[in-house]
Amino acid sequence: METNAMKLNMNEMELTAGGVTHPVDGVVDLYSWIACGFHHNYKYTGKKQTRIDLFWRVTFYQRKCQDCGHVDWTRTAP
Repeated sequence: METNAMKLNMNEMELTAGGVTHPVDGVVDLYSWIACGFHHNYKYTGKKQTRIDLFWRVTFYQRKCQDCGHVDWTRTAP
């Protein structure tokens, strides 16, 4: 039996997941925001994703809080 297995890197796996979130993610985000003093010190990581938003391709840029490590994706370019 022959299989056509394909190896994916981390970025490809994130894109394949499609950004589906777990219901607990909102609670985790809230607690990380409170723990960080109600603001995050975001720095852009250099990673980006292209997603389909309705009919258009949109580029999202990854930011990471330097204080608590919270990761966020935004449309705002660095």
